[in-house]
Amino acid sequence: LKALVIDDLHHADHVSVETLRWLSASAALGDLPMGLASRPTVDPMLRPVIDAWFDDARRPEPIVLSPLCDRDTATLVRSRDLAERRHPGIEERLFRHAGGHPLWTLETLRDALLQRHDLATGPLPVPAAVQAYLDRRLGELPARALALLHVAAVAGPELTVERAAQLLGCSAVDLVGPWSDLESANVLCGLRFAH
Repeated sequence: LKALVIDDLHHADHVSVETLRWLSASAALGDLPMGLASRPTVDPMLRPVIDAWFDDARRPEPIVLSPLCDRDTATLVRSRDLAERRHPGIEERLFRHAGGHPLWTLETLRDALLQRHDLATGPLPVPAAVQAYLDRRLGELPARALALLHVAAVAGPELTVERAAQLLGCSAVDLVGPWSDLESANVLCGLRFAH
């Protein structure tokens, strides 16, 4: 055994996370590298356990994935052996479609290849895993953020803070919280949709 890597830790139950915390502190496994991948967790049962784990002597070292820039997306596409990558603009299309979100970029590319989409000219797929994740995230948003989201969807490229405030019957300052909620949920990036 060279390493222990666990994906989707955000789906784990409280007891499993406690067990991993205990194993990571074990002297018998001291030299075994562990990698744990998780989306930001909102589960109220997991949050205290993970917070306490970060205070342990042998705590995980968090690595937060930042959004991919257009060059990162191009590097990812070039690193794959794809016939489609020879078509100009595929990297930019993928970047624009997924907004640089690492999970959505990979899932879109994976679904496109599995379903044999024409990456060069055809529409890029909306992966089911991404749609389910996005639906769940949108369902967790406060009502004010959802109202702002509806205004953004209708306004499209003509979205401004002033226009949104006027349509929602509030001040621009009242939109700071809802706008922040939408950016944190990776839905809006400034005045445009993130993907």
